[in-house]
Order: sequence, then C-alpha cells, then structure tokens
Amino acid sequence: MKKIILFLTFLFLPSVLFAYTSAFYEVTRSTVGNSTLSDIRTSVRIEIEDSSNTYGTNRYTDAQINSFINTVQQEISIITKCLHTEATGQLTAGTTYYYLPQNCVGIERVLFEDNDDILEEKNPYDMDKTNADWYSADSSSSTAYYRFPGYEKIGFYPCPEYSDGVIRIWYVKAADLMNDDADEIFDSIPILEYFKRTIVVGASSLIFMIENDARYQTKYQEYTAYINLILKHYDYTPNYNPTISIYKKEVL
Repeated sequence: MKKIILFLTFLFLPSVLFAYTSAFYEVTRSTVGNSTLSDIRTSVRIEIEDSSNTYGTNRYTDAQINSFINTVQQEISIITKCLHTEATGQLTAGTTYYYLPQNCVGIERVLFEDNDDILEEKNPYDMDKTNADWYSADSSSSTAYYRFPGYEKIGFYPCPEYSDGVIRIWYVKAADLMNDDADEIFDSIPILEYFKRTIVVGASSLIFMIENDARYQTKYQEYTAYINLILKHYDYTPNYNPTISIYKKEVL
C-alpha cells in the first residue's frame, strides 16, 4: 500500500510543480538600489590612495573626482550601449528634420503610432544615388527615417503633409550625469550594479594617467577587461579595445 501511495505521489508531483512554476510573475525591484556617487568616489579614493594627509586634505576635491567618475560612466554607456530609453514626438506638416534628445547615442527603432508601422531606416547617401531630389518628396505619412552620421537631428521620408503623426523612438542613451552624492550609477538599472568596478578602475586609470603614474597601465588593462565583460553581456563586439581618446570629456 505504501508503495502505491509513493508511486502516485511521484506520478502527480511534476504536474503540481508545473502548476506553481509555469507562470510569469512581476519581479519586485530591489529597494537597496545601486551604488551611489558617494560610494564610487570613496572607492576611487581608496584605489588611488588619496586619503587625508596630516593637514586633513586630499589630492583631489570631491568635485574633481565626481568629474572623472561622470566622464568614465558616460564613456562606458556610449561604448557598451547598455542604457536604453524611448521618446515620443509630433510630426509637423512640411517639416523633415527634428532634434533628437541630447542623450541619444543611437537609434534602435522608430514607430509611427498612428498605424503601428515600424519605419524603415534609410541610408541618405544610397538614396542620393538613385534620386537627387528624394528629400523633397512628401506624403500623408512617413514610411522611413534617416540620420546623417554625427548629426543631432532625425529626418523622415517622405516629408509629412499633415501634423497629426505621432512618432515613438527607442534609442541607446548616454548615462545621466551624477551631481548629488545620493545619485545612483548607471541610471539606477539594477543589473548594471554588478559592473560598478568598471567605473572605479576607469576613473582611477584616468587619474593615474594624468599624474603620469605607472599604475595607469594596470588599471587601464583592468578597465578594458571590464568593458569587454559588459559588451559580452549585451552581446556587442566583445573584443573592443578602447584607446586613450575615449578619455576626452564631452558633455552630451
């Protein structure tokens, strides 16, 4: 009798487990949060051995280290394309070009919400070869978009004839600048907390480079290794090897 009960228990156990594990549930976001600007600054000071001297001063002020941290974090977000967001806007009759958000690094997808059509991306240089006046064409609704390299605007083709078209753009964004000590790294995206050391060693490498400290090389190698880990995580080119030019600070 015990064997029969045991057999029936194992027979129905998979279906019971399936009933409790097959559904998707909303994941509650952790209330702990990511590391803050203050946390990262403290780690950078430890890394570069910038503790207070006998006079109670440091080599670098908080504002200076904050600047290094923000520079590196923006570089990481631009290189790895790890941050994404979206924006909407209204098309205006007879207007081809529209400013993109200042933090836009690259466009991923464009939707014409009026009919749920995904707009095709066009290469303006290829279109020049087929019709030199293609940009002057107009229509009741745009079917494609284009963007010249390095240009801060997006163009729509054909040019819209009416002002009732709503466009939604999904794009890769640069990290927000952190100004307050409580601001969290990587726009508070939880998964990116695992890559916080990338910012620490990147900022430390930059400081050592400025000081002409030989430890720059070691920190730089560690920084590039972390960059490659993030790239691999997001399935971008994992063999990326940044150059010193990425340290040029640009406020987007």
